[in-house]
Amino acid sequence: MEILEIYPDLASNINDDGATASHILALSPSSFKSGTKYFQYYLGATPFVLIQIAAAIVYSYIPIEIYETHNAATQRTILQPKSSFMRKFKHNFRGLCKGLPVLKIIYNIKLKHNYAIQLLRMLLEKDYGQWTMSFGPEILHGWDYKYGNLENQHPTITTRVTTYKVRERPIILATKLGIVEMFKEIIDVYPESIEMTDEEAGRNLLHLAAEYRHASIIEFLKSSSTISKRNLHMLVVGIDRDGNTPLHAAAKLGKHKPWHIRGAAQWMQWECVWFERVKRMLPPNMVKMKNSKNQYAYQVFTETHIDLREQGERWLKESSNNYMLLSALLATMMFASAFAVPGGNDSTSGRPILLKNQDFEIFIHFVAYGLFFCIISLGLFLTIHAAPFNEHDFFLRLPLRSVFAVTALFNSFTFTALAFFQAYMLITGWTGPLVWLNFDMTMGLLGLFFSADLYVDIVGCFIRYLIDILFI
Repeated sequence: MEILEIYPDLASNINDDGATASHILALSPSSFKSGTKYFQYYLGATPFVLIQIAAAIVYSYIPIEIYETHNAATQRTILQPKSSFMRKFKHNFRGLCKGLPVLKIIYNIKLKHNYAIQLLRMLLEKDYGQWTMSFGPEILHGWDYKYGNLENQHPTITTRVTTYKVRERPIILATKLGIVEMFKEIIDVYPESIEMTDEEAGRNLLHLAAEYRHASIIEFLKSSSTISKRNLHMLVVGIDRDGNTPLHAAAKLGKHKPWHIRGAAQWMQWECVWFERVKRMLPPNMVKMKNSKNQYAYQVFTETHIDLREQGERWLKESSNNYMLLSALLATMMFASAFAVPGGNDSTSGRPILLKNQDFEIFIHFVAYGLFFCIISLGLFLTIHAAPFNEHDFFLRLPLRSVFAVTALFNSFTFTALAFFQAYMLITGWTGPLVWLNFDMTMGLLGLFFSADLYVDIVGCFIRYLIDILFI
């Protein structure tokens, strides 16, 4: 950024591929928070969801200093004696983040994201031609790379690139890659850039956001505080060169699979939710429009999602079979535990010897709850296995059954573990060595923790989609 301050013309210089600094920045999603796991839309992108949540919380609270020139930054690092308590606290906490290895990793990532935003703002200020439609890509800063110097000529309005190898504007690239920070900054500084379309098919920004499945950009476009209703209406009614509406773009499957999707069934469910979300943005007359191939949007959705629907059906059936096997094993174990109770049975009455013990009553409740939840999960998995697997089933019915079935199985596993701990207490009476008792409890709690993390990992995406349905 200091180099850009000294040589501002570098902002508009191009390389052999015709890319400027703004193009290269737009092609680097990881330089921004929206392209990393710390972004809220990517919750569940890693196998350890709880750890990811903790890292995201730490990321949000780490203080980052604003980049300045070398001399100014040196002066700012010297803490003044009259500094406020909050400033001293941030300074010390920042030093702690730089010292601890784990926090230092998160600190450096946030620092990189912060510097990328500042660099973007400098490029917005110094390279006007890349962001607006006032100058064509062939006519930047008074120079035509095809015909020579045009300083004395009037610039013409053009939106097509015929000279550069890089054919798209930075805002188009940012929209395709889902860099919402870059998208917001460009729209805030140059609102007229909302009218830009891509070179491939004349798709507007809503087309691209719908096709590439970027929910953050869709939410920004829907926000009344950031963009006028007139501009949003212009995007909603936009049609590309093939006659496709934004709903047609959302109906295409493509290869833009979100990285938090695991399994074909979750992908199919997310596609149904996405299609419905874009559909509710359009007026009724746009929903019923056909493209140049005489297809409605729902017909495009059905045609492009046939293979994914079949893969989702197989994935759910195979998963249900595995879960049903586990539920049956737990149910068998719980059923046997109801008769082979700790302490044995009385030879005369056949009743448990420890029946009058209050701790034994808790054990019986744990066994009963574990068995009941096993039966519930078995029934729910059977309903999933017997479902017709139509497209609309993936929208709500199958996700709900999956959430309830996996939740019931997890509850059954939890009560099974609790029943074992209770039986362990009844048999040993906590009379063993304290070291071994603590070790046994620690191992048991550790097993429950990993089970809970696995449950959140499996069900987290389903619950997130159900929330999306409620606030679609």
